[in-house]
Amino acid sequence: MNKTDHIPPQTGFSLENGTLSDHIAGKRTDTPGLVALTPDIVRESGGLPQAISRVAAAVVRDSFQGLDIHTFPPDVLGRWEYILSHFRPHMDEYLSSLFLRACLPDEMYRLQLGETFLISRDDDPDAKARWPRAAVLGIGATAKGGAEPLLLFDEHESYGEERESSSLVILMKRYLLGKQHPPYPFYQMLNEVNYIDMYGGGHSKNLATYVKYLNTLPVDRFGGEASAPVWKSAVIDACLTAFYLGLSEPSVNFRDRAKWEAPLRASLADYRERTPMKDDPNFDAAARKITRYVTTTFARSQANGELKITMTDKSGNRVVKGRATGHETDLNLLVPYLPYLCERAWGGKVSRLVMYFLWESRFYQEMLFSRTYAGLCGAIPKNCPDTDALETPAGQIAVVSCDLKDKNGVPFRIYDLSSTGGLAPGPLNRYVRTHNAGFGVTIFRDVAIHSTVLTRGEAVDMALWERICDALIAREGASENQGVWHATRNPNGIAGFLLNGNPTHRYVPCTAVTARSLAALVDECAAATS
Repeated sequence: MNKTDHIPPQTGFSLENGTLSDHIAGKRTDTPGLVALTPDIVRESGGLPQAISRVAAAVVRDSFQGLDIHTFPPDVLGRWEYILSHFRPHMDEYLSSLFLRACLPDEMYRLQLGETFLISRDDDPDAKARWPRAAVLGIGATAKGGAEPLLLFDEHESYGEERESSSLVILMKRYLLGKQHPPYPFYQMLNEVNYIDMYGGGHSKNLATYVKYLNTLPVDRFGGEASAPVWKSAVIDACLTAFYLGLSEPSVNFRDRAKWEAPLRASLADYRERTPMKDDPNFDAAARKITRYVTTTFARSQANGELKITMTDKSGNRVVKGRATGHETDLNLLVPYLPYLCERAWGGKVSRLVMYFLWESRFYQEMLFSRTYAGLCGAIPKNCPDTDALETPAGQIAVVSCDLKDKNGVPFRIYDLSSTGGLAPGPLNRYVRTHNAGFGVTIFRDVAIHSTVLTRGEAVDMALWERICDALIAREGASENQGVWHATRNPNGIAGFLLNGNPTHRYVPCTAVTARSLAALVDECAAATS
């Protein structure tokens, strides 16, 4: 995959011509929104996605009036050409980018979020070419490719408690706002995004989860590789702005089912009419499942008071995370609310365009997941004997049993799948949950980017998991020390996965672990734990 610049060429998307935007957003009469997005702004900005991101920053900027925002010196502004995040940005990078652009004057609207990855820790040509003219978000403290960024906002720096903060918090506290507080609606969004960044995961219907779907949607769905980063950024900017405007007006109770359900069902119906994926044989099943999950199932969770920010302690108990006052904190950035909030903020046409991309990414992942999971179920025999090379539609898999068994006699098993790219660990992890009671570990290798993810099964004791992680890191080294493994740590311990390389850090040496060597290590750790 070639690296792309931060301002891609125009690809035919616009409010004025009769191309893909008409197909996606529809030719219906547009309903007005709170945000003014005129053809003149689109032309001046260089295209529709650039205009959406520009206007989104302006909306947030207007609400920051009265704050003393740090200004950058003229020599920095004169050299500044890029805002760069790691490849496939997370929610905190998207919100950081929006916040940063809101703190800059409108004439710098061409600064938009681009993506970067490193193929060398110390001698990366792209980093050397772009980072000296870039604000770099969320990447660069452990490896900079031999370049010194113009500005660096990175939560992985060793600054005490800030290691547990997102790049957005670093950006606000240390550089732009200091001890000043942003408007409370922005704080609500920051709190939710920072929690997800710190503890991993998030609600299945949170926008942060859909960001991951959007990042793995094939680039041809955005019109081509060059246009993908700018379109993803525009979609998320539009969503964040819609949430921000909704949170800014207490009279807008977007959590009221009478407000969100009808626009949500209309949005899904509109998407199903337009997407070319509707001819896929798995589409109808995906549509029924997704519609049920985001409407009736979601409404049930809402009625039961389950839409709260929660975390899990070391004993596996769910704990509600609240503000300093101890009050519970509601989840706000939830996709079922978006059709109502997007149309209210941006009008009908832009809202349909934004929701199209979100639904397309969600449906694509659902169908890919279902096909991959069914392929694993069909290819792996029941009570599969140990094997080093079994062919499945998802790739070649090794399955090895440990001596360790759970209280029901289920053996702890290692599932080691090598994929040719385009897949994710989810289907394999579900297979372990449904076919081995969650008692095991998966090794998912993406050979296209030389990346490996080790994931804990849900029934694996946390103490054993941490001992396994510590033993692997002791054997092969930590990535920050030029070793193999990166562990994501939070106040409750090690997260349920270890990373060996990722789509951004592609220079990391590959692990030598195999299913059989890991099985032996598990049994050693189990004996030590008991």
